[in-house]
Amino acid sequence: MAIPKLTEMLQNSLLYTDPTHEDYVPLDKQHVFLVLAEAYQAKQSTMYMDAEELTQDLSQGDPNLWEEFLNLDPVILYSSARTKRLAAVTARKSIKNLQHEANRGNVKAIEYLNEVSGILQAQDGAKLIVLTTVPRPELKK
Repeated sequence: MAIPKLTEMLQNSLLYTDPTHEDYVPLDKQHVFLVLAEAYQAKQSTMYMDAEELTQDLSQGDPNLWEEFLNLDPVILYSSARTKRLAAVTARKSIKNLQHEANRGNVKAIEYLNEVSGILQAQDGAKLIVLTTVPRPELKK
C-alpha cells in the first residue's frame, strides 16, 4: 500500500476542512504549509531533519514555522509511515548484503544471518489470539 502524499493528507484533514476543529489552520497558513509540505515530501533526507536543518537545507520558512508544521498530526503520521517504510527497505538491503558476504565465506556474516533467520522464523510462527464474548441468553422465568 502506497503512502499518500503529504499534501493530500493535509488537504483532506480536519485541520484544513473543518473550521470548528480546535486545531483548524487558517487559510493563509494552509497555503504556506502546503508549500512546506511539497518541499518536505520531495526529499527523503528531510525525514531526519529538525526545524533548523529544514530551514537551512530547503531555504524556505523559518525554524518556528517548520516547528509548527512538524507538529501537525498529518505530518507526524506521514513521517512515521515513511520512516517505517525506509527502515524496512534498509533492513532488506542489509540482509541481502549479509547473504552476499555469507556466499563469499564470511563466517561472521553466516553466523549473523543464521541468528537473524531464527528471529524472522520466530516472528512468522507468532500466533494470533482473538478474544470474543458471547452474551448469555436470558433465562425465562
